[in-house]
Amino acid sequence: MQEVRTKDGSVTYYNHEVGEHYHSISGAKEEAIEKHGKPAIEFVRAHGLTRVDVLDFCYGLGYNSYYFINELRKIDKDVTVEIIGVDIDREIVEKGKYLLPLRSDERTKISIHVGDAISYLHNNNKSFDVCFFDPFSPKKQPEMWSEEVFKWLFKAMKKPAIVTTYSCAKSIRDNMKKAGFIIKDGPVVGRRAPATIALK
Repeated sequence: MQEVRTKDGSVTYYNHEVGEHYHSISGAKEEAIEKHGKPAIEFVRAHGLTRVDVLDFCYGLGYNSYYFINELRKIDKDVTVEIIGVDIDREIVEKGKYLLPLRSDERTKISIHVGDAISYLHNNNKSFDVCFFDPFSPKKQPEMWSEEVFKWLFKAMKKPAIVTTYSCAKSIRDNMKKAGFIIKDGPVVGRRAPATIALK
């Protein structure tokens, strides 16, 4: 695993086994805030949520959760947030704990499960308002982006709920639609194509 400095100065890693970076090299922090954090915060505020349950699917270094909390607390200190992060790679999770230390307090609870994210969906009995869906690319991890996975994810989401992801591939959006999600373009960050927002 190789540390890489992205263009906005934030750190990511290159996973040699998978053959891919954990974040866009245009900016790991920028990607987390723009593609995940801001859309999720807009959703929370639009629906007047006072409690937010978040699933960080393929948690990695924890950028998405970290910057979601940071940006949310700038405008709302009172909302209660519970984050469950799931990732199979203990090494990257441990690196994230030192790079971006997320601390629980009376308004923020964070728990990280090291294990298979798909298995977590199958065995989960908790419902979520927000999901940061952030596996490696469909080319590298096609099993994570299947219609079946999105059906399990749809079942795990409350109504209303939001799922944010960086991929806008037609096949991925089609799988999300088949699972029941309503698809919208997300922000354009670091490349020409938009991210994806899926709503329940």
